Amino acid sequence: MRPTSASLVRTTVSLLVCASVAGCPVEGKRKKRVERDAGTGKGLVAKACACPPLSRDAGELAEVTAELAAGDPVTGGTLRIHAEVDPPSLNPVLRPDAWIVRIALHDVLETLVVREAGTGRFEGQLARSWTTNEDGTLWTFELKKDVRWHDGKPFGPRDVIHTLDMVMAPDSTAVSVKASLEEIAHWEARGEDEVVLTLSRPSSLFLQHLEGLPILPRHLYVESGITDHPANRAPVGTGPFRFSAWIEGKEIVLARNDGYHGRKALLDEVRYVIVKDRNVAFQMLRRGDIDLMPRINVDQLAEYENDASLKKRFWRLTYPTADISFLMYNQDNPLFASEKVRQAMTMLLDRDRIRCSVHGCLARVISGPFPLGHPANDPEVKPWPYDPAAADRLLASQGFEDTDGDTVLDRDGRPFRFTFIIPTQSDSIQRMGTIYQEELASHGIAMDIKLLDWSTYIERCRAHDFDMGAMSYQMEWDNDLTGIFHSRSIDGGQNFISMKDDGVDYILDRVRRSMDEDERNALLRDLHDILHRQQPYTFCFSPMETTLVSRSFGGPGLVPSLRWFQESAVFAR
Repeated sequence: MRPTSASLVRTTVSLLVCASVAGCPVEGKRKKRVERDAGTGKGLVAKACACPPLSRDAGELAEVTAELAAGDPVTGGTLRIHAEVDPPSLNPVLRPDAWIVRIALHDVLETLVVREAGTGRFEGQLARSWTTNEDGTLWTFELKKDVRWHDGKPFGPRDVIHTLDMVMAPDSTAVSVKASLEEIAHWEARGEDEVVLTLSRPSSLFLQHLEGLPILPRHLYVESGITDHPANRAPVGTGPFRFSAWIEGKEIVLARNDGYHGRKALLDEVRYVIVKDRNVAFQMLRRGDIDLMPRINVDQLAEYENDASLKKRFWRLTYPTADISFLMYNQDNPLFASEKVRQAMTMLLDRDRIRCSVHGCLARVISGPFPLGHPANDPEVKPWPYDPAAADRLLASQGFEDTDGDTVLDRDGRPFRFTFIIPTQSDSIQRMGTIYQEELASHGIAMDIKLLDWSTYIERCRAHDFDMGAMSYQMEWDNDLTGIFHSRSIDGGQNFISMKDDGVDYILDRVRRSMDEDERNALLRDLHDILHRQQPYTFCFSPMETTLVSRSFGGPGLVPSLRWFQESAVFAR
């Protein structure tokens, strides 16, 4: 649900950003937010943590954007980008995880169609053109000619067909991608440069889903299939960069593809520097060992603002995103099976305080999965308030009380104790977890915190082996939530919370079939209301993102857009 880059820039320019990022620091042990007045017995609410006035005009972003685009492009140079994880593969077909997509999709491996970064309109990548019939169930793609794989073999329709054969096979391990393309009933090649796709029903997001299907080389995968092929870690594609090297735990290197069929990249290399600790990465950036740090935290931003040398060497880009962060509750756990309990958990999370003290005010509190301002976002659905008293009443209504005097609530002999798993790469979630843990403890809920490396964390989520977790989704403007909330996505999809709701399933299925945008948005507003009531997630924030990029580089590819950064449109100064 990320907006087109054009609308993203327009939104950014009109938005005011905090000048100060210090916020209200968390000082030692937190005082109780509600204290009792001895004379009246009424609750006295402690002074809330308040964000400073919005004072920095986001026109600064427009100024930086203009500076980045200035200068004459030259060929050569190496751009070093901080990568927070060592991905399990570089094949987005198997796992469309964020870093796999960022590194490999559209730069190494290409798709039939792609959104143009500047306008958000679809254009051909491996397809030269396409047509569809009146009801949108028959799509004919004419492929580009003279395209070659990085190993020199020619690209053609058989590569597209074989990729679909692997993805859509009954025993396919490409679960998420297969689910997004489930409307494709038949695929065939016609002649030397045409592919015809027949849908079982219209799909409003068909082109968007095709954008997530990288085409794989048939000549490499025809004998061994997709699951364990060596090319998953050393991909052979048709994109502007070719895979060069992967030193596990250290870096992934892409080199310019001089035989590219489109506009060639200017950089010689892009190196993804793998550093799981963001503080270590920031020190590497300070030393000049990293050129682009896509995401810095609040403390690092404050450090940047107070360091003249850093400001002289690096551009700062702060911009709103359509992304969402959330806590998620495993509904297979009896503690979280009731929506009343999940509502209570949400009302014990002081999001305003966390927005200030953890995010330095560079985030917006949200009530659902749709971007603020999106027609699917119902403005009448307000975030649940921070209301400990109401939460206590809800928990009592669900049978929770401290029957043995150990300060922990229990029900049917089972204490309200659970584990919150957090990826070690996210210091903001860790800080939020510490605040939340203290709040819950003051209300008789024992939350243990367990830090996990990202690869272990995501496997635990996929296996539904957790009580509560936290995550953020990098959304697109029009997003299919089937893989997140539909019951058929529990096994193999991203419905990590095991949500089962017939009404939600109906809405998601209907949205995929409807070609009427007004109808889709009306249905999605209903979904927003259901999710707000049921609280399968505690929707937390839509973050503002801050990127630092070396002034030694330029080009429109460094401006955040619908498709992240566009390395092929970056040049060294």
